[in-house]
Formats: sequence, structure tokens, C-alpha cells
Amino acid sequence: MTATVCVPLTFERLALRGALPGCRVVHTGMGPRRARAAGAAAGLARSGAIVAGVAGGLDPRVRPGDIVVATEVRAGAAVTPVPSAPLLAGAVRRLGLPVHTGPVICTTTVAGGPALARLAATGALAVEMEAAALAEAAGGAPFAVVRAVLDTTAHPLLRPGTPARALRALANLRRVAPAVRQWAAATGERQVVLASARSSVRVVAGQVDLVLVVGSTDSSNSLRLVEVAARAGAAAAHLVQDAGDVDLGWLAGARRVGITAGASTPPQLVDGLLGCLAGLGPVTLREPRAVG
Repeated sequence: MTATVCVPLTFERLALRGALPGCRVVHTGMGPRRARAAGAAAGLARSGAIVAGVAGGLDPRVRPGDIVVATEVRAGAAVTPVPSAPLLAGAVRRLGLPVHTGPVICTTTVAGGPALARLAATGALAVEMEAAALAEAAGGAPFAVVRAVLDTTAHPLLRPGTPARALRALANLRRVAPAVRQWAAATGERQVVLASARSSVRVVAGQVDLVLVVGSTDSSNSLRLVEVAARAGAAAAHLVQDAGDVDLGWLAGARRVGITAGASTPPQLVDGLLGCLAGLGPVTLREPRAVG
């Protein structure tokens, strides 16, 4: 089962109508109480969820119409990490939309005026009401949040210009739908095979659906590893500099993924990619199986 798209408000659902073919879309209603009930009824703990809608911008870098992808969801003292955020943000960026990644904070009522300034001081990028409750309903299943910014501290909700900003935010919410579809389709359990040398890459290439080589585009060693994988029969092999370069479309249906890295690639980049994949579903690590 692919992840469920959770759309809190009616006007958000209308903006996305017809833009999410093949996706299961649940209208959760406004606020944490309705979202929690809708999430439980929808069985998000089995499917996982991606929340799509609008939000208020808190950071001065975030402007009306910009897209915010949550790296974590905060509600009071509770913090829910969103490890697949770099993958989703990369998909949004490839659509040509301005995207920011960072914390999203949840409130129980619509925030405005001085409350926005206080929330901005927390370091969160955006504020909304439903994501924390939906994350709770999803449990440990895949979870993500993508929001188009409607109002900001510099452009408050109850001010002239709000209708134009709303149209811009809803238009960009609709434009982000392909990334939402890709994220939902990429969720699921995976085996990841780690290859440490060219000989291992040759072995892995025939055992997986996708080979990802982490390294610089200027690295001849990294480029060579992609060539080795392709010549060894890999169904698909791609060079990525970090997790944000991974196209979610590559991961749809790829249940066995081989990962290797160029000789000069920092280990934390591979660890970061593994963490992102784990955000899409359970990951089982294994060594290459011997052939011969």
C-alpha cells in the first residue's frame, strides 16, 4: 500500500482535485482533534502519510507561495523527525518551486499577530495545526509534510492582499502534486546492499533494482563506479552527490537498492542517504551475495 495523502482543509482538497491520480487522499478536517480521528480511521499506521496543504511562514526567508518541507514536526515538547525530507525537497526543487527545509511547529488554534512572532523565535520555518496529530496516528510508518506558505509575519492573514497570496499558495500546492505522488509511490520496505569496491559493485549490479553511487560529479572514481554498475547489468545506476539528488521516481518499485561511494566521499553522506531511505519504510542492510 502506498502512503496516504492527508489534506486538512476543503479548499486545499479542491486545489489538489484531479492532481493526485492513483493516490489515496483523505480529507482530515481542520485542527489536531479532527486530524487525529481521521488519521486513526484511515489506518495511517499501516499505510504511512504525507500531509499536503498550506501553512503560515515564520522565518523571514520564507515568502508567500514558497514550499516548506518539514525536517521535524514540533508540538509542545514532542518532536517527530522526518528523515525523508531531503528526498521530498529534492523532488520539489526539480519542479522549479522555491523550497525550504526545516522544523514545522503545530498549534491547536490559528496563530496570528504576536503569537506568530513568538513562534518565529523558536526557529521553526512554518506553523500549522494538523501534522503532529497525523504523525502520531502514523506511528512509525513513513511520514512527510509539504506545505505551501499562505501568510507570513510580514504578510499577515487578515490584511489586504491575502486573496492574491492565497491563490499563489494554492497554485503552488497544486504544482507540488507530482512530488507528493512520487513520495507516496516510493514508500515501502527495502533491502539495501552496501558495496565497498569495484568487484563488489559488479556483484551487486545483478542483484538489485537500482544502484546509487554517492560521490562528486568531478570524481573520476565515482563516475567509473557508475560505468561498472551499468556494464555489469544494473537495471539503473545513478551518481548522486547527496540524498537530495536522489530522484524519488527511481525508488518507486525499487525494493532492492545497491549503494556504494567514491573513494573520497565522506561516510556521513552515505549514512545520510541510508537515513532518508529509512524514512520511506523499513530498511534491511545486507552484504553482497557471492556469485560463482
